[in-house]
Amino acid sequence: MVLAGWLGLAAPWAAARAQGPAASAGFRFSREAGASLRALWEESVAVQQERVACLAADVRGDTVYVSRILPVEPEAADSMGVSA
Repeated sequence: MVLAGWLGLAAPWAAARAQGPAASAGFRFSREAGASLRALWEESVAVQQERVACLAADVRGDTVYVSRILPVEPEAADSMGVSA
C-alpha cells in the first residue's frame, strides 16, 4: 500500500521531468527590453540607489515575454527614495 502510494506520487513527477528541464520556464526579453534593463541596472549601480521600471509583458505558457521597459523616474521621492 505504501509503495503504491509512493509510486502514485512519483509518476507525475517523472512525467513533468520528461517534458524537459525547468530552465525552459522563466523570463525572456526583447533586444530593446534587455538593453533598457541593463542600462537601468548600470544606473542603479552608478548612483548606488535602486531604480525601478514598469514592464510590458505577455505570459505564454510558463514563460513571461518582456517587450518593453519604462523606467520610473525618482521624482518627488520620500526619504527612502521611493516615489508613488
